[in-house]
Amino acid sequence: MLVFAICILLNALIGVVFKLFNKFNLDTLVAIVVNYLTCVIVGSFALGKFAIPADLFSKSWFPHAVALSAMFPTIFFLYSKAVNTAGVGVSTIFQKISLIAPAIVAILVFSEPLSLLKGLGIILAIFSLFLLQYNKNTSLKTEGLKYLILVFIGSCFIDTYLYLLEAYKIAPNGDIEFVSTLFLFAGIFGFLYLLFSSLKTKRNMQGKDILGGVLLGIPNFFSIYLILYLLGVGWNGSTVFPVNNVGVLLLSVIFGVLFFKEKLNANKLLGICLAILSIYLITFH
Repeated sequence: MLVFAICILLNALIGVVFKLFNKFNLDTLVAIVVNYLTCVIVGSFALGKFAIPADLFSKSWFPHAVALSAMFPTIFFLYSKAVNTAGVGVSTIFQKISLIAPAIVAILVFSEPLSLLKGLGIILAIFSLFLLQYNKNTSLKTEGLKYLILVFIGSCFIDTYLYLLEAYKIAPNGDIEFVSTLFLFAGIFGFLYLLFSSLKTKRNMQGKDILGGVLLGIPNFFSIYLILYLLGVGWNGSTVFPVNNVGVLLLSVIFGVLFFKEKLNANKLLGICLAILSIYLITFH
């Protein structure tokens, strides 16, 4: 349970770092690319050697790492579009309710147990996400709806893909080489997108952009690694993804109140209560 708590905490810290990006006016795209390369370095330290194996192309998980890594910068691009057209709150909701995809696959395909209380917990988890992010300015405009749907589909794809890689023992027990390779190719794809976008918009990369990427990369590596590790040591997918997504958003709201002076309204208070209840029901039933 301690590892699970650390996983949630590190995922929540990613949101804090993104808030700091806005506060200090960082070039987010540059920081994202630096973050991916930082993840490779972190993986190498964790493994005790360079994390990209010499026989990379012969690894059974290599094509999966490339396919999945391409989705990382893609989701970032779609999420940024969704934020610009529909707002941060509703975009985050559509991203986090991706928890239902791996949970459904785990229950229907791999016959993970689903009690009445656990099912209720998953429903409450989804409802709590809306309450934690909803405000009176939240709206679903036609312009932003397509990006919201794409963010949801893409997030479902990533979460389910990660679950299946562990379920079929393609990259079992949080394989550090696999996770590092995943981030390496995400960095390559992100760098190519950065070059393409720089043709349209001139960029003046600064030291703070690189520092922000490094600060993001440290928790980001472990956020993926620990999810795969938890699945590998026996945690059910129908537990890991719902509890992780709700826990991350719950901590993000708490951090926002404590460190960024965000207001805690009735919706968020109710959302916090339901989030805690849903985590209990999903985890212990």
